[in-house]
Amino acid sequence: MSETHKSRVHVICGRPGPARAQALDALLRILPETSRVVAVLEGMPADGVAETALIHAQTEPIATHVLAAGCPCCSGALALRVTLARILQREQPDEIVIGLIDAAHVGDLKRLLTGPSWQGHLEWTGEPALTEPVSGLK
Repeated sequence: MSETHKSRVHVICGRPGPARAQALDALLRILPETSRVVAVLEGMPADGVAETALIHAQTEPIATHVLAAGCPCCSGALALRVTLARILQREQPDEIVIGLIDAAHVGDLKRLLTGPSWQGHLEWTGEPALTEPVSGLK
């Protein structure tokens, strides 16, 4: 991974489907047109295929990766780490959008992605976009 290139991390929370695809579309509309964007979506493979189709129907095609190994900050942390390392090495995106199902895990995800392993590679951009009301963010 290159020390000179930092990818900005954006988080969208909500169940896979039209609302999360629309939130991604809204984010893409405010990013610079020249940005290289990659989406990493939590969900089951069937959800990811359907959601990817929705995303590509609404926006310019972007690289989309689906994580089905569990919560990206908990049981699926290894899958997220491996996926992000590959993305950073191969695609060197300007923006990485992570689609979480449960917004209660945003704090844990932030701690993971702002920790020492990712310093110099990732930049946390702020509060997540929520596609549905959620109580008790960590």
